[in-house]
Amino acid sequence: MPRDDPPIRPVHRPPADTAQRNQGPLIDVKTQHTLAKAGVLVALGVLVWTGAAAWASFWRRFRPPTPHLAYNRDPVPTPKAAGPTPTPPAAPPRARPPAMPHRVRNVDHAEISKFEDLAARWWDPNSELKTLHDINPLRLDYIDRAAGLAGQRVLDVGCGGGILSEAMAARGAQVLGIDLGETHLKVAELHTLESGVAVEYRRIAVETLADEHPGSFDLVTCMEMLEHVPDPASVVRACARLVRPGGQVFFSTLNRNLKSYALAVVAAEYVLGMLPRGTHDYARFIRPSELDAWARGAGLRTTDITGLIYNPFIASYRLDKGDLDVNYLMICRRDSNAP
Repeated sequence: MPRDDPPIRPVHRPPADTAQRNQGPLIDVKTQHTLAKAGVLVALGVLVWTGAAAWASFWRRFRPPTPHLAYNRDPVPTPKAAGPTPTPPAAPPRARPPAMPHRVRNVDHAEISKFEDLAARWWDPNSELKTLHDINPLRLDYIDRAAGLAGQRVLDVGCGGGILSEAMAARGAQVLGIDLGETHLKVAELHTLESGVAVEYRRIAVETLADEHPGSFDLVTCMEMLEHVPDPASVVRACARLVRPGGQVFFSTLNRNLKSYALAVVAAEYVLGMLPRGTHDYARFIRPSELDAWARGAGLRTTDITGLIYNPFIASYRLDKGDLDVNYLMICRRDSNAP
């Protein structure tokens, strides 16, 4: 008798993508856990490093003075050579910085020296002062739109090597730049010979100039300077005295908060190398509310405040009224009926 063969069952083959999924993840679970732990350790390391840098900056600013310790130890006798003892040559006299043309109280000589060391490279757009060159067109346009530079009598307080001063003069302003750094001003004056732009420079404190020529300027600029002096409120008062009634004063400085410390100090100076290390002291950063209070106390009225934002991925700057967390610019006006 013919026997019955078993029915042929079709073989089910899973699709290729299903079979690939069944092979499991490309990285096993143990490796995933190891990578996650490594990421957590890296994040903790960054936090610890940032905290240590913040504490170091705070300690450098507020630590008590170190007492001079006197050691009353007897010196170890040394054998004397036969004959007369030769007289050591006299040490050459130490060069002293040139005296100020007048008495200045509101000055930090360490800050002046720090920037004078960079004076020879002030006009090099690829030097440590590259940031000033990068933001100059942005702040120049901001001032020109708000005040109209052509034909204005302008004072640039803390002019440094004259980057902003020359730019404003090139747009038709009559500019006086003042600074307490002698080397800065020499570099600025030499550059005017090269560029052919007429700018007057003086080595004088803003408070002294306010005593000499109150109400003499249509426009006063004080950019990236307030955070480098011991008494920024004194500078604000002097700027208010120097501008004529109805004139405008432009300030720019750094806000004081955790974000500004992380970006303007840690990132800009230690990570990205955009600025020399030690350029800024976080304890001297100024909140917008503080600057506004000083301005109101000096008879100025704040009319605009705008943030200056840096994008490190495309290396560009922009203005943003909604973000004042780091750099910001403030416009103040002296009332027309001010004395």
